[in-house]
Amino acid sequence: MRENGTAVINDHIVREYERQAYVKKCLNLAVENDGVLMYLQPINDAHDGTLVGCEALARIRDTDGELIYPDEFIPAAEENGEIGALGEQMFRKACEFTDSPVVRGSVLKWIGVNLAPIQCMDESLADRYIEIFESYNLRPDTVCLGVTEQSLQDTAVLHALIERLRHAGIPFILDNFGSSSSNIDRLKHNTFASVKLDRNAVWGHIDHPDPILPHVIKACHEMGIDVIAEGVEDENMVTVLRKLGCDYFQGFYYSRPIPAGEFVSRYCHADVYTKDAWDSGIRR
Repeated sequence: MRENGTAVINDHIVREYERQAYVKKCLNLAVENDGVLMYLQPINDAHDGTLVGCEALARIRDTDGELIYPDEFIPAAEENGEIGALGEQMFRKACEFTDSPVVRGSVLKWIGVNLAPIQCMDESLADRYIEIFESYNLRPDTVCLGVTEQSLQDTAVLHALIERLRHAGIPFILDNFGSSSSNIDRLKHNTFASVKLDRNAVWGHIDHPDPILPHVIKACHEMGIDVIAEGVEDENMVTVLRKLGCDYFQGFYYSRPIPAGEFVSRYCHADVYTKDAWDSGIRR
């Protein structure tokens, strides 16, 4: 802020700068010490509500043990170049989680891990992720990667990445579809297993129904792509979206994102030891 040509730094700007610096410090510690936490949000079958999959969401803690959420640390990770290491750590933890005996014996079929747009430009990512995936005893299609429409800007690079990983048994989900300049034609150029409808697009249809969302769902099904509705928060939404033909639901109606240990305890019928082991980072 400037007054009469002089820069003025107020308390708000100082506090904001200090907070950003603190978040970066906590992020560095989490990435360096394998301390990125994996929270999971269930994805349920639209027809009977049973658990099918889940989305892995990163969290970190500050020096007092309080959670720091992605809206703060993801921009910091993108700015300081740690987004790749953070994302790779999450992918490895998702593979480890899926390979654990208690999860292998549960109803969970797959787990989704998100890629930041900048990661999709990394031509060496496929080799590293395939090596991680193959180091675990995982069936094909049990760990998926999610990309957003922003990642579709460089179609050639993304297409090569998708095809390489897909053939290795790692399918892709197009996340937040409908959040920007969505184009069904884009789906023709990349092989996506699923499309996740952006929650704002879902809420918009619930508030003001029109033919757009039904058309999108129908078009996806005609291309053999499953549709996940994000942001499902009440029974009315479940009823409406089920009639539209959505295949899966994700949202607070079923569960908020929860720690991996709590997820294991709730959905995989694990004992207390197993739950505590996952939450403490000691996995057996």
